[in-house]
Amino acid sequence: MSKTRNNMGKKANKNSTLATLSPKKFRKQFDRLTPLILEEWQQLELDELVETQGNLDSVVDYITRQTEQTRTLVKDQLHELYQLAKTEKTEKIKAVQSDLAQLQDQMLPAVEKTLDLLEKRAETVLAQMEQGVLADVKDRVREKPGTSLLTALGIGFLIGLIVGGSNRGRG
Repeated sequence: MSKTRNNMGKKANKNSTLATLSPKKFRKQFDRLTPLILEEWQQLELDELVETQGNLDSVVDYITRQTEQTRTLVKDQLHELYQLAKTEKTEKIKAVQSDLAQLQDQMLPAVEKTLDLLEKRAETVLAQMEQGVLADVKDRVREKPGTSLLTALGIGFLIGLIVGGSNRGRG
């Protein structure tokens, strides 16, 4: 008899009023519980355990036949194994969350630095473009003020037609 089984047997004998294990929850976790069950009751056969398809009553009956333990004791032990598996899952989730938090802490400064560099680069490019385009536009206006004025009026007239034309259809 394993140490865990001894401890679980003592707990079950002292307090058989442990919360009952739901057959639905048991079936849902059966694949994760199977290795724990086989470790606890080494006389069990994997194939026969799998044949129960995670049906709690079938598993309890099978273990009871193989071990000559009472159904209540077996159910209590299965409940403890279920709680153990649930705790292990919770611990794994917490570990993954911790790893993600550490990764975020490491990556955040690098991302912020990259964004700052991109912002500075964009400002520099915009400033260079403004200087080049504005200087070019100023030079053209000085060279050909009439053409520039007519172009500006034409563009204004087209925009007025587009905006005004869409408003006429509504009235």
